[in-house]
Amino acid sequence: MKDWKNDFWESDLDHGYEMFIEKRVHGCLFTQEKIIAKVTEENKKEYDILIQLTDDNQFYGLSCSCSHEDTGHCPHVVATLFKYEQEKEQRKANELVKLISYANEQDIQDFLLIILKENQELAQRFQEHTAIKNMDDYDKMIVILEKHTHYSGSNIHDRTLQNINKELSEFLNSLIDTSIAKKQILHAFELMNRIVEHFDLAKVHNVENDISLIMHQCYSLWKKLLRHASEQEKQRIYSKLSAKINNASQSSFYIQQILHEEFPEQFSDQDQQKLDQTSENNGHLNYKNKRLLSIRQMENLNYTDNQIHQRARESWQSPTIRSQYIDYLMQKKAYEEAITVLNESIVLDQHSSDMVTLHRYALKNLYHKLGEKELYAEQVLHLLLEGETVDMNLIHQLKKTYSIDQWEEVRENLFEKLKYRTDVGLFYSKERRYDLLLDYVLKSPGLEEASRYFSFLRKQFPEALLQKYEYELRRMAAETTTRLRYHKMALLIAEMATLPSSTISVQLLIKELKEKYPRRKAMLEELRKLEKTYK
Repeated sequence: MKDWKNDFWESDLDHGYEMFIEKRVHGCLFTQEKIIAKVTEENKKEYDILIQLTDDNQFYGLSCSCSHEDTGHCPHVVATLFKYEQEKEQRKANELVKLISYANEQDIQDFLLIILKENQELAQRFQEHTAIKNMDDYDKMIVILEKHTHYSGSNIHDRTLQNINKELSEFLNSLIDTSIAKKQILHAFELMNRIVEHFDLAKVHNVENDISLIMHQCYSLWKKLLRHASEQEKQRIYSKLSAKINNASQSSFYIQQILHEEFPEQFSDQDQQKLDQTSENNGHLNYKNKRLLSIRQMENLNYTDNQIHQRARESWQSPTIRSQYIDYLMQKKAYEEAITVLNESIVLDQHSSDMVTLHRYALKNLYHKLGEKELYAEQVLHLLLEGETVDMNLIHQLKKTYSIDQWEEVRENLFEKLKYRTDVGLFYSKERRYDLLLDYVLKSPGLEEASRYFSFLRKQFPEALLQKYEYELRRMAAETTTRLRYHKMALLIAEMATLPSSTISVQLLIKELKEKYPRRKAMLEELRKLEKTYK
């Protein structure tokens, strides 16, 4: 592809690059013939991009659904092209990796030996990048993370994301077990690092609880790997984790905990002070750790319960120490004290919603174990109301704790408290509250939610749905856009036509749009196809 940047104004290049860096380009489809993508502005408005490519990879026929008639002034096209370049480079790198992985091992060794003998810098770089041993594992991981990126940036229901996270969890467990059996500790560690970096860097939303659980799983698997690692491998792992802790977001708490527990001598006062300063700058609680034994070390050295309790209380502001102490209490079956510490931790760790969520899940599970039905339900309710999404798994757990009559009252309270959540529609549909579902659909912008719950509402509320579709379709038609968007509009008109007594309304709408927008060739072609069906 030629240097396309020469075709755009500098201001649009700057704005487009900013959107690309902020990961506002999504829903991408890259083929040899075309580039399709969506770009979301800060105001949440979404634009559709279509770029057609020639056989020699030059672009033509640029189009965007924004108001810029001249695509040379369109930052959304710029952002998409930056994304396309990034993907091309990544694909080249992946192809090279696959080429090497499929080559004869002896040929690779002979070639590397010649090259690395001649260049010490390359030899050092090679040492730093040989941890990944199995490209099949790498490919599986990339597929799962790409699915996570795609769906976490969309308005799809969280059940899909839960399934993806379950797939990721199963992949991690299998990866660790296989790598330990094959003594490929660093291979597993590097792939886990990629997964952790994905959640640290990606702008994901509506999946906070699931991410916390994945991070906690990574923490547990790091510990499992370290139990089987050689001293050299442990040092490599320590070096990698300590280098990234200050720049981590989702994983910071878990990396800190690993370093404290597994490398207490190396993770020195100086390291802790740097971390404390970072936490203070980020508005988090600041605390000073003395160079003391960890709870686990004290337990292994047969310290008394009182000594361990005193050690924990001396560093009570440390989430790491409290977490270790909770684990210790659970092992000792000191459940009442564990409950007390968990409740205190919920208050002390308010700066981190991830940590509060973990504490509440621990409390929920402990109350369930102890048969404390009301307290269990209370924690489930907290998790539901404090989470960003309407978690149907939690609703199912809550529902099972009540009788039919009790649930009627509880769910009415939930309907009121969750009514402003953007994904509450499934809750309404599962509870067969189609009146609330209709109100939710009518208030939702566009037709995405209306189409999603169309089958639930079409028989009971056909007139309301018909009015919603007519209104939103007229709004869609008012925006100049791509053929893909017009095709989607035609599909929605066809869906509207399945409503009872809608034929005349469909015919009039098609006629109105044809007369109002006679110069939109792509729209007219889509409408003419529909017209043949509904004459």
